Amino acid sequence: MKTQKSIVIVMSLIIVGVVAGAYCYAKLLAPSVERYLTYDPSHTTHGGKETKVLLLDSSLRYGAYDHDIPQLMLCHHAVNKGDPSVIINVTIRNDYTEEWPLGYQIALAAHLYNTEGKRVGIVMTRGQLFCGFVEVWKVERGDTVTFDIYVAYGKQDIEHYELYVYSIQEFPTP
Repeated sequence: MKTQKSIVIVMSLIIVGVVAGAYCYAKLLAPSVERYLTYDPSHTTHGGKETKVLLLDSSLRYGAYDHDIPQLMLCHHAVNKGDPSVIINVTIRNDYTEEWPLGYQIALAAHLYNTEGKRVGIVMTRGQLFCGFVEVWKVERGDTVTFDIYVAYGKQDIEHYELYVYSIQEFPTP
């Protein structure tokens, strides 16, 4: 009887440890929240500068594309329905105070890093002319928006990711 109780207690502790470990690992994947995003480090004029786009939340999951995306301009990559992807759900708030009649068009880039520390994948979004970022249109000052960023990548070995502002404009990219 004591042996059964001991086994049950040990198994319960193992299950709690596995669940807690998975929760901690998932949290390590995400960039810190409640901070203003910076411009993509490769941006020619604003690289690394802080914006007024506040990252409220983000989470990563593995999935697949539910549609085809043909090869985009300046991108030597296309995706087909069912191709594997990394999906990052993002919530941001526009803290810019200037009011633009057409609203803000905010483009975000996602940099994924695998367990070897290598940057992997490429953002591929339906309805875009270019790859590498996703555009969120008509974000008024003070608005909070939630959206998904799809990254074409076939493995499930992401160790961490970073989010950056690619551009901020008053009007959508043509």
